[in-house]
Amino acid sequence: MANVLKYNYPCLDNGEVEQHPSQFGFIDIQEGTTVWPIDFDEGEGPTIKVSSSYHCRAKFSSDDLVEVLVPGLGLCQTRLGDGVLSISRDSNEQNLSVSSKLHSLQLSFAPFESVHLTIDLLALIGGNLQSLTLNAPIDKLDHDSILDLSVLSAVCPNLRLLTMNHFNVVVSIHNETLRRWPIEELTISTDGNLAGLTLCLRNTNLRMA
Repeated sequence: MANVLKYNYPCLDNGEVEQHPSQFGFIDIQEGTTVWPIDFDEGEGPTIKVSSSYHCRAKFSSDDLVEVLVPGLGLCQTRLGDGVLSISRDSNEQNLSVSSKLHSLQLSFAPFESVHLTIDLLALIGGNLQSLTLNAPIDKLDHDSILDLSVLSAVCPNLRLLTMNHFNVVVSIHNETLRRWPIEELTISTDGNLAGLTLCLRNTNLRMA
């Protein structure tokens, strides 16, 4: 996930050799450009002629093959020169962390999605978040729908507005990050568990109390 966020490109193998910004960029492809799914080698699977012109995120290889993220089709491959109108490669200056730019975030979960992965994501991009809204499915209050405010305060230390819908909310420990958490508005809508939250709000050593 760290590489996905770093290079703004999906499906990067953390075991790969260290990536370089110049391997990534954008291409413009014109209507009728031939692409094929990433899972097939050229000529061995179905080919698709795109129905419109697109500005696509791309990953370049050492030859003229290029991976492209085509809207509605996902990851595909094409060849440079086959309907490719322009190429723009990333530079080191463009390879900036998104965490310093993101101040507000709203996430809504499908029933099959795990909250645990969201905490990993917030650990990477949540450092400067000030407003966060998390919505779980209304009919899924189970062990995968637990939010620990002690953990959340560590990954989003500058949060001021927090809204949580349909989660079990717990406070596992009154740690230092929770003590300094500058929450000003906390909204919780749930029929689930709120273990430890009352004690947390009564603890005058916490800024959020």
